[in-house]
Amino acid sequence: MASTNIIAPGARVSKSARLGHYNIIEANAEIGDDVEIGNFCIIRANVKIARNVVIKNHCEIREDTYIKEGCMLDSYVAVSGNVRVGKNVTLRYGTILARGSVIGDNCYLSPRVMLNNLNSAQKAIGGARIGNNTFVGTHTVIQHGIRIGKNVTIGSMSFVNEDCKSGGTYVGCPASLLRKKQKKKKG
Repeated sequence: MASTNIIAPGARVSKSARLGHYNIIEANAEIGDDVEIGNFCIIRANVKIARNVVIKNHCEIREDTYIKEGCMLDSYVAVSGNVRVGKNVTLRYGTILARGSVIGDNCYLSPRVMLNNLNSAQKAIGGARIGNNTFVGTHTVIQHGIRIGKNVTIGSMSFVNEDCKSGGTYVGCPASLLRKKQKKKKG
């Protein structure tokens, strides 16, 4: 069977990568060892995908994005470009990462999370920065330029329009601190 993928000259795809059908991989994209890409995905120019990453169906990853090893992008994930995704991150279906967003290591973004990068005047401010070991619940919206610390939990359907400090649990519209994680006492 003939290949149904379009791989541009200059794209580098590891021999151990597994590609489904009807994918487009643009020039200067790098696909690492043991990467699995489903069907109908678009990998734009200058995207780097490290080893052991799984990308499901109908995903688009735009220019100058770097996805580190061990990540999983579920179906219909959209990455707007110039995004950094840390190691072992899970992006569930329908998640949208705005241009300039940074996701730390070991994060889990539930289905249909949206990170914005435009203010009310439609001016690009930059995407959110999410610290390591953070969980974001389903249908949460995180506004432009927001900083979320490490070890944060954000409840489903929250609207985050202010920074979230490390170790906190935030919920609501707008999101507010529900509780701070207690440090374990040495005994």
